[in-house]
Amino acid sequence: MVSKLAKDIEKCLEEHLDEIKQIPLPQIKELPSYSDKEIKVNDKLCTLAIWKNQRNDGTIELIIQIYYAGWGYRLFGAGMMTADGFLIDTEGNFLKLPDEIRWKYC
Repeated sequence: MVSKLAKDIEKCLEEHLDEIKQIPLPQIKELPSYSDKEIKVNDKLCTLAIWKNQRNDGTIELIIQIYYAGWGYRLFGAGMMTADGFLIDTEGNFLKLPDEIRWKYC
């Protein structure tokens, strides 16, 4: 069974992906290769990280990850993590991020 927190973290991830799609391509190109910030999901402190990788063919990989350490982190070193993103081609079109790339961030 998926917890309410896990569902809300997934929803938060989708909202951030939608927000980034509204940013003009020149601004996306100016994003740093990595940034993170703390956010709250259901009053739980999480880390939202964004990776931007410029590929040799000119496309951009953009990955958003949300991580929640939770109470189990201290005991087991585990938490809850999810990530998704997209590729942006040289014309600014958004393409599906291949699973093999996404899995590196989950």
